[in-house]
Amino acid sequence: MNLHEEKSRHWDEKYQAGLPGWDRGGPSPALLHWLDSGMLSPCRILIPSCGHGREVVELARHGLTVYALDITPTALSRLRMVRARKGLDARLVQADVLYWQPDAPFDAIYEQTCLCALAPEEWPDYAVQYPPCGRL
Repeated sequence: MNLHEEKSRHWDEKYQAGLPGWDRGGPSPALLHWLDSGMLSPCRILIPSCGHGREVVELARHGLTVYALDITPTALSRLRMVRARKGLDARLVQADVLYWQPDAPFDAIYEQTCLCALAPEEWPDYAVQYPPCGRL
């Protein structure tokens, strides 16, 4: 098993067990504020390590072109069902955030929990992979 498969299995086991514990059950209050205040308007946005996709749903509901990226099939499968049930459009991508290459640049990246899920030695690679977009 290669490193990518090990990471995928590690995180998938966490989601199947009802973890990780940082899921608040809804979108971030800060994100809701940005959307309500108009600070974040429709654009092409990436959510790396989207997990349960609470923010994916909210951003798609507000008309943003959302790319939801996660390494675990369980989280994306659950998000796929929510997306279908709510009739929302979002692109779901199963890949390792450190190696996935998008087809075009993003206008914004919504970073909430990805960095804390990575090992500290992976942080420089993450910073190179997803540089600031100049929004928010």
